[in-house]
Amino acid sequence: MGIDTYLRLFGPDGALLDQNDDGGAVFLGSRIRHILPASSTYSVRLNGFAGDQGDYAIEFLRVAASSRGAVASGQAVGGALAAGEVHLWTFQGVSGQDIQIDASGFDTNLRLYAPDGRLVAANDDGLPDFGSRISTRLFAAGLYSIEVTGVFGDSGTYTLLPTTGTTEYRDRGALPAAGVAVNGTIAAGELEVWSFRGREDFIVRVETWGMDTIIELYGPDMQLIEINDDDTADTGSFIRRHLWTSGTYWVVVRGYDDTAGTYNLVYTGAGSDAAD
Repeated sequence: MGIDTYLRLFGPDGALLDQNDDGGAVFLGSRIRHILPASSTYSVRLNGFAGDQGDYAIEFLRVAASSRGAVASGQAVGGALAAGEVHLWTFQGVSGQDIQIDASGFDTNLRLYAPDGRLVAANDDGLPDFGSRISTRLFAAGLYSIEVTGVFGDSGTYTLLPTTGTTEYRDRGALPAAGVAVNGTIAAGELEVWSFRGREDFIVRVETWGMDTIIELYGPDMQLIEINDDDTADTGSFIRRHLWTSGTYWVVVRGYDDTAGTYNLVYTGAGSDAAD
């Protein structure tokens, strides 16, 4: 494809459910794989990334998901994924609850969906054995869906274990002006949260260095936008994203495999110095 596309998926009520920039099989193409919460009419919006223009092709495919039942905190369950298969588990969540979900055994990918169908969190290599780990705080009560797949459609046997408790979040407040670096120190298993103002249709770049970090970018509605591990030379992290709306965005920083250390963080762009 000759155009750099950007995809967004909206629910029947107009709420943004998911979005993607460069996840397609074709260079610069986009791909969304999303479990729909109900039978209804959904909307897909496609535009050229950063105003790019050109021809494109779009394809809709139905992916079958195998429902595996409910899982509770502290309950380890097992599954065997065939090539290209998707397993779907459910979990009863409580507003304000901290949850950690591990999928170990082979190279897995995890996605967590809120009761209204929004993507809450996703992870690929959060565990040492190429397994996956999601650590996040729930912002609504209800029935959450946990999606487990093999990376690149691989097959294998996995163990899924959700646990709940209190994650140590440190609210570091608002980041200074764009281009001004800050530093933070993370204890083992701790998360640090920073915020900044972003404007619709601007591009933000967030980068960490100094230790092996994982960063997550969340939008104004607390929806996960992107997660990144090793996209810099020294195992730091890098995110570059187009913002779909104006508001306050959050950057969550953690150590890879829950390690401790000191990191540096900077963001550029986002149009934060201009009025909404």
